[in-house]
Amino acid sequence: DFDLITRKTRGSANMSGELYEVKVASLLFLRGLRNQQDFHLASNMDAAGSFDDVVFTLGNKTVFIQLKHREKQQSKIYTSQLIQFKGDFSLLKYCKSYFDIKKQWKKEKDLQNCGRFEDCLFVVFTNAGLVEGVGSDVGSTEMPDVINTEGKCICFTEDIDRDIYKVFNNLPQYKHILTEVINCEEITDSPELLEIIQKLYNNNAKQVPSKSELSKLLKDLQSLGDLSHYQEFLSNMRFFTEQKSEKDMNSLIRNEIMNLCGTDAVLDKFMLGMQNWWKNTNLYLTESTNFWQEILMSCASKICKQIVDLGVKFSENECECMRAKLSSGSRIMHLKTSCMQLSITKILQSLNTKLLVDVSTLQTHLNEVLAVWRAGTLGDLLVVDGSADSENILQGINDVLDVYLNKRLVFVIQTDTEHDDNFNLYQFDQETQDKILDSKVTFQGSSVNLWDLADRVTLSEGITADIVMRLLSDPGTVVVGQKAVDLDPSYISRTLLRREYVSKRIFTDENLTLAVSGVSVDEMQELLPSGEKFQIYDKNTYITGINSRYFIIGNANDFAELCEFNSNIHWIHKKNKQFVWKNSQGELAPIKKYVEERVVSYKELENVLELPQKLFVIVGEPGVGKSTEMTYLNELLKRTDPSMWVVRVDLNDFSKYFNQRDCNPIELLTMAGKFVNNFDKFLLEYQINCGGNITLIFDGFDEISPKYSEKVLSILKELLCRKIKNIWITSRFLIKEDLEMELNSLVFKFQHFTTSDENRFLLKFWKIPDSDHKLDNFIVKLLELTRKSLNDKLVKLTGVPLHMKMLAEAFERQAFHYYKTGEIDLPHKLDLLLLYTTFIDRKWEVL
Repeated sequence: DFDLITRKTRGSANMSGELYEVKVASLLFLRGLRNQQDFHLASNMDAAGSFDDVVFTLGNKTVFIQLKHREKQQSKIYTSQLIQFKGDFSLLKYCKSYFDIKKQWKKEKDLQNCGRFEDCLFVVFTNAGLVEGVGSDVGSTEMPDVINTEGKCICFTEDIDRDIYKVFNNLPQYKHILTEVINCEEITDSPELLEIIQKLYNNNAKQVPSKSELSKLLKDLQSLGDLSHYQEFLSNMRFFTEQKSEKDMNSLIRNEIMNLCGTDAVLDKFMLGMQNWWKNTNLYLTESTNFWQEILMSCASKICKQIVDLGVKFSENECECMRAKLSSGSRIMHLKTSCMQLSITKILQSLNTKLLVDVSTLQTHLNEVLAVWRAGTLGDLLVVDGSADSENILQGINDVLDVYLNKRLVFVIQTDTEHDDNFNLYQFDQETQDKILDSKVTFQGSSVNLWDLADRVTLSEGITADIVMRLLSDPGTVVVGQKAVDLDPSYISRTLLRREYVSKRIFTDENLTLAVSGVSVDEMQELLPSGEKFQIYDKNTYITGINSRYFIIGNANDFAELCEFNSNIHWIHKKNKQFVWKNSQGELAPIKKYVEERVVSYKELENVLELPQKLFVIVGEPGVGKSTEMTYLNELLKRTDPSMWVVRVDLNDFSKYFNQRDCNPIELLTMAGKFVNNFDKFLLEYQINCGGNITLIFDGFDEISPKYSEKVLSILKELLCRKIKNIWITSRFLIKEDLEMELNSLVFKFQHFTTSDENRFLLKFWKIPDSDHKLDNFIVKLLELTRKSLNDKLVKLTGVPLHMKMLAEAFERQAFHYYKTGEIDLPHKLDLLLLYTTFIDRKWEVL
């Protein structure tokens, strides 16, 4: 860890050297990124003395660089320039700076950020070359290889560069000679003194300078300090010569950008970022530098595939399983999935990566994809949506994997492969599961929460990845079942009648087993023949095997429990000192003879729904309103509980199906309810067998009788054994007895329209707003005409909804005429032929 801020040298570089510094720093920064080691880079570091232009740390090595750019491409550096005290290439100056840096190493924070002094290299970097015979080209290895720009890496050795070593070795002697000369009254032009002047100051000097000049020279030499360990300096110092010039650096930088980004489109942006950094900041450059991260994100955004954020989170256990799957075996994995987006989301969450590309992008922008992958900005795992097998792509992938051992790749595909990502709801965390189950679906035309349709376990087992995607990404598109047909707007609530009263003589029948409610113990004793035993039923104390045919029960639950032990038992209830039939298990025939002619009237369908029976049968003649009443039942049930499953089977529509050899109840209900996919069918089957929140309607039993009666009765009997709340059956009156005997249930019939019903029906049908009862007189006249004109056998014609509808249509024009004018325009006499003719004429007018 280190402080990201460095203290910079004032004055930094002049304008001629600025671009060179920026470009060398740019090149080293890019190479540092590519090298896979931690690095940081500074420019004009104050603590770096004469090696302050660029300070580059890579791993545990640091190089201090002094840049010297020459405008002339063929510039040469002579030995004299290396050994003189002054000049851009003075080894004396660089040696002093080397030991100054070493001395300050433990005091300067910037220097400590560079690691150990022993691991540092000191470099003079120039596009100029050394004259022949000076220095040894040691080539480039490790750190120097990162720095080199196709030039030479020169070190100075004693056997080749004797002049350089001689100067360093003779420095104490030079100081001594100069001191003696300065202390003399007269200066003589001795060859020895002139040689010192030529070597250290001016190789073209012809004579010894004045004493004052010599004093300056001595002072300069003394300022160097102790350089007796110069050999250490020379062993840690390199001259990088014949390096690329400022202009030639462009191609190297461009190549590095291409390697790192896969494109040079970002070169200008990168160079601008480097220039701004060099001029305006004192921050170290690292791979986390903002402008570089922005460039990488810009590159990534162009190639990365964006997936819709579904707001889901996979459980930690599921993520761990995915991590284990992807970390085992080959570093390239093909993962089969039924839902690309969910599997990809799971991978991205599990592996903390954001690098997702479409296979088409991989094919068309391979270099960019590989570059972003190498950079690791979005993670070390590359996720590809689809499969690729081209040689070019595979070679590029393998090249990355060979160099970067931490990289992995997964192709997410939909074809068979070794690894599967099978979906189930439990893969999500609890919050996501609740979110999904709380989603709205359109169920038989109503908006309900998904978890209203089944229990959690069932939904979790049945829900598919496709359903989840639709629930989360496109709410409202998940449709279960079909909306029922709309109720006729002229519908009038009907009264149902049923013979339910039973004679008290039933208690004397020795062949019956009865469950009786609404009676006390004393009343029960009075009802039964002398010596007859009975039990007060309690599930906790009930004893089987006792010779008793009579039970006192409290409710429907008691009767249901008794049915588990008795195959033939009937429930009757005391009501207003009389007894009514409630329910039966087993044959109904034995109690039919005790059923009286009196009827129980149910003025609303809601009252019927409160009865304890599972099965309801309604019989009536054609046109009496059976089908319409079933439509109202559907609407009533859905209004009361939108999550109630209501499946209506219009039996005549399935004649072809019944013609098959084998008919399956589930299959029949699936077709009738328009449950089109496996998820719908799965939930339907659950409700039939376990859930119980389902009502079935079988309309028109007589229409498939007698040809398919046996098959349909078999289906009904099987469904009665399932966990279904109610089953409703409608039929014509002529097979009433057969249905009662086969299904062991007393049937309902309709009460004809009352006068009030007739009035309300006509007003609804005509849709005339009659708040001030203008039409009352017209309706009375129309109904009187009908009754007087038709014979006694048809006197109840208006009590049947179909007939009333014919009447309403036939005289709709007259009703509107009366409403507007008050004039009654009715015929003097009405016969059926006229009624039917008028009805047909009105139909033709509509068409």
